[in-house]
Amino acid sequence: MSFKHFATVALGVSLAACGASKHAGPSEATHEQASSAASAAVTAGAALSASAMATGAATTAPSATPDAAARPCHFAAWAGPKFDAKALTAQKVWALVPVGLDCDYGVAKLAMESYGRPAGKEQVLVAFDQKEMFVPAALVQSVEPAKKLKKGDAVMADVAAASGYGRVVEVVTTEGQSTIKLKYMWGGSVSDTALEPSAVIKLDDKLSFGAPIGVKTDDGWDCGTLLVMDEKAGWYLGFAGSLNKADIKNIKPMKVSKAYKKGDKVWAKIMSRLNPATVVEVLDGGVGYKVRGEKESKDETVGLEDLTSPLK
Repeated sequence: MSFKHFATVALGVSLAACGASKHAGPSEATHEQASSAASAAVTAGAALSASAMATGAATTAPSATPDAAARPCHFAAWAGPKFDAKALTAQKVWALVPVGLDCDYGVAKLAMESYGRPAGKEQVLVAFDQKEMFVPAALVQSVEPAKKLKKGDAVMADVAAASGYGRVVEVVTTEGQSTIKLKYMWGGSVSDTALEPSAVIKLDDKLSFGAPIGVKTDDGWDCGTLLVMDEKAGWYLGFAGSLNKADIKNIKPMKVSKAYKKGDKVWAKIMSRLNPATVVEVLDGGVGYKVRGEKESKDETVGLEDLTSPLK
């Protein structure tokens, strides 16, 4: 399958690269409206809803009804690329799936799920509770196991039942089987794990599935994780697990493959947007960073997916 048809990963530390992002559906809201709504929902102790997380050109699926858990899960509001699903050979695949159990795509994540079968323009995946999820074929990706990884390589990985970003610490091969040891950011701290190559995607600073991206908007730069592109637009997971659409000319790959140094002038995710900042401290060889925004009075800790050299 070509990237034109499907290019798409991350909750990991934050529901998506550069924070957590956006979702596709019928309504639109500005980034500021989304941030305010999300904050209000948290303050009220309410569950985040689709309308509370849309940003930029974000669109959201309607909330699930009380009996949704008893019905097959479909992303009916998906308005992006649609094409016939083909049978995949992988036992597990990357896919955009709801965070909750009620099939509400208002808060989504990229995760590895068990593969079932093709069904028209959807792929059938099997959740941990054996419930079937019918996901648009454009939002399901089977990738080859990562090869030729070396210490320091930036990767997207299957962690915490979703996706996260980190750097390779070591590749261990025993009896022909490789294990990738890596460190990644979780909850503002560095964690470690060991995974099979099939659960890791190497990042190369290009517009490809799982790539951290910056998205130019009328009032600055949004950020997120690239999901899929066609000739004119791209869809990405961004703030608060929502799915967003942007004009392809406004989407730029973030430069994350190489670690930055203390004192480097960068753009970092501060208050869910990319803002000018300076690297104050490098964490574990560039797994994460402490940065100081130009307009901030205190340091922020961000993952490697939330920081880049300035974009144009």
